[in-house]
Amino acid sequence: MSGKFTNYVKHGTTFKRSAPPAAISSSTDQIGLMVGTAPNKHADVEYDVPFKLRSPDDVMFIDTTSTPQGSLYYDAKHFLETSGAALYIIVVQEPAAGDTYEADLKTALIGGKNAQTERLFGIPAIANADEEPTVIGSTLYGNNIGIINALNAVSKDILCTVVAELPNTTTKAAKEFTDNFGDAYENVVGVDVSIERWGIPITQTAWGMAALCAVDPWISPSNKPIVAEDVARKIGHRLNDSRSESNDLNSYGVCVPIRPKRGGYVFWGNRTVTGAWISSVGLLNFLQRKLDQAQETEQDKMMTLDFYKMQVERINNWISDLKSKNIVIHARAYLHNKLNSVNSYESGEWTLALDYGEYNPNEHTVIFFQKDLKITREYVESAIKELG
Repeated sequence: MSGKFTNYVKHGTTFKRSAPPAAISSSTDQIGLMVGTAPNKHADVEYDVPFKLRSPDDVMFIDTTSTPQGSLYYDAKHFLETSGAALYIIVVQEPAAGDTYEADLKTALIGGKNAQTERLFGIPAIANADEEPTVIGSTLYGNNIGIINALNAVSKDILCTVVAELPNTTTKAAKEFTDNFGDAYENVVGVDVSIERWGIPITQTAWGMAALCAVDPWISPSNKPIVAEDVARKIGHRLNDSRSESNDLNSYGVCVPIRPKRGGYVFWGNRTVTGAWISSVGLLNFLQRKLDQAQETEQDKMMTLDFYKMQVERINNWISDLKSKNIVIHARAYLHNKLNSVNSYESGEWTLALDYGEYNPNEHTVIFFQKDLKITREYVESAIKELG
């Protein structure tokens, strides 16, 4: 036998290592997106294309003049100053003035797909943002059910919360407006009563979005401060009175600005228009967004036993991080024992189950007073002992 041996590998040592499962991000950055008008926008801002604003200074891109016009400028300024979050804007082109102006503008906002170019415009263009926003709304006609429906449809795709405006007129009108909503609107937070800053009305969309983006998605925005000089309508509020106006509105899923005893204004309301906890909806959307991102790199890998083990371990490691940060009470990922079958495997499908427990907000505190005669008896006996 001559030449190099075919069965020879190496005379020495080789080091190999097994990498742990890739970590899943627990980043909680909130990102807002508003749709509206800006007739004096900067040339860098294209119509119907999401444009990112990172700080209050960036409002210069919305209006380049000394007398801002359109619906976006002051709403975006308020959001950027008070939320601590980045904001995408979508500027729609205003139609020509005339009898059909309002209808044409609503059509531009509701948007769709251009038949010739297949380009998304209006609210559907939210899907084109470089980052998926976590809270969205319209600074025009925010209480138009067609616009709310368009926003809600987008929220189902990108797993985010919608801020919808109520009529901003009376408590009766706000409660009646909630009849428009059913179980399909779980992502929708209804906000009534506009506020005022710089002597300018700020829409419910703007201050509602700012309040939601100022906290983590699994935290209730209720009782968090709102920066406001005034409100369009004072909402009656007493913490211990179930008949108060604020409590009445909250019972219909309407969130409002109230003035607490400590002064200023705060966001008041824990629930979406369906009665679901805002924090619960935010948590579920957060979990789904993160797992969606994490699974992107795992698509098309062979479904070996090692693959299954790696996926379960990876998600359970992430869950441990969520638990340590009090994002969930506890959770567990595992292979679903009924939905995984030979048929599903042959179809290239597998099912991972994730059981989780969530924290809820303190919406109702009950303080129970009970007169204890034992305390009185001990007092009387001590008095007799000392002075009798």
